Amino acid sequence: MTQDELGESQEPVTPRSAADYLASRDGEARIIFSEMAESAAIVARAWTSVAQLVTTNPDEALTALIEAKIRLESFLPIEVEDGLRIVQELATLIDRELPDDPG
Repeated sequence: MTQDELGESQEPVTPRSAADYLASRDGEARIIFSEMAESAAIVARAWTSVAQLVTTNPDEALTALIEAKIRLESFLPIEVEDGLRIVQELATLIDRELPDDPG
């Protein structure tokens, strides 16, 4: 099937400006980066707890370490991937808008 048969437009997609992209993604990016900071803070607090508890209460230390591990494995990779996607797309758009280097 062709794109016409699928009902898809064959019109070229006009690239968005960096400013338009930033405006459309600003709220999402701020949420992602806030979630990353929150996850990092949770891991840092867990690490501090582990350091304090490792000799006095190894059971609680292990629990805190497992919670940190879960945060690192489950939440941060998704947040980092989403954040990197937005940052890379914006960087690409800004780079396209820069004047060509005459050198």
